[in-house]
Amino acid sequence: MLFLLSTLCVLIWSLAIAFDIQTSTISNQKIQFGLISRRSRYRSGTRYNTRGVDSQGNVGNFNETEQLLVVPASTTESATIFSFVQTRGSAPFHWAEIINLVFVPGLLVMDKPDSPNAFALHLDTQQSIYGEQMLVNLVKARGREKIIKEAYEKRVEEYNSEEKHLNKLGYEFFDLHTECSNNKWERIGSLIERVEPYLLKNGLVPGGVQEICV
Repeated sequence: MLFLLSTLCVLIWSLAIAFDIQTSTISNQKIQFGLISRRSRYRSGTRYNTRGVDSQGNVGNFNETEQLLVVPASTTESATIFSFVQTRGSAPFHWAEIINLVFVPGLLVMDKPDSPNAFALHLDTQQSIYGEQMLVNLVKARGREKIIKEAYEKRVEEYNSEEKHLNKLGYEFFDLHTECSNNKWERIGSLIERVEPYLLKNGLVPGGVQEICV
């Protein structure tokens, strides 16, 4: 199932932009697919060294990815552009990886006094730019990443308990590495089913490309 949002979102906070667009034909209908990736200039850094959130609510290595579908104009109508935007970044609370000679670094979650405020600043900014948020957590449920899962869920619960925020946060946990081990990528379908109500609620159009082009 294809989900599309008929909104084009362009931000000016980017440090680097990557863009690609390709033309294809589906059922004799020419269409163009575009992909834009924008990387925030705030709190950028190398893997392992830049994690978590700062006191202003900026998370490590934040990226916005926009998928575009362009349906060319007919003889009587102008072209139609659909856009689907998703963001990703480091988990928005204070945590770090302990860099040493061990191949897999240890993880440390720091429960600082300003942690709830930093988390709230990040999500309030997200909501002001993009609207209602659905958070999808893909870390492992066991092992070294378990403390990241637990800390994330604690902050979401705290945020949703406060009435001052624009919207409650949606949250879904999906242990990607376990669920999709041995190339069982079809299991992602169960995650899509769980977030589908949010997608439909927020103005996304479900359906195949043929249905949209008609």
